[in-house]
Amino acid sequence: MPELNRQNIYLYQGSEPEPFHEEFIHNFFNEEVFPFLSPVMIQAGDIRTFIRDRRLYLVIRMIKKSKRKPEGEVAPNIIMH
Repeated sequence: MPELNRQNIYLYQGSEPEPFHEEFIHNFFNEEVFPFLSPVMIQAGDIRTFIRDRRLYLVIRMIKKSKRKPEGEVAPNIIMH
């Protein structure tokens, strides 16, 4: 990781970005990522085939605030394939 930082590459996993990176991250997402997102809701028992070869998929697991993860369960925030 120190070598990545020397190359000005910063990884934020499970932590908040430094304040001086927040504006860049926000702008990059809005300009380069958001225009290409196509949300697809997947529910148990209603899974449709939509995955195509040679594409990047971003999966986000959403949980209601009222529900808490059982102790010891670690759910990934983001999965990229």
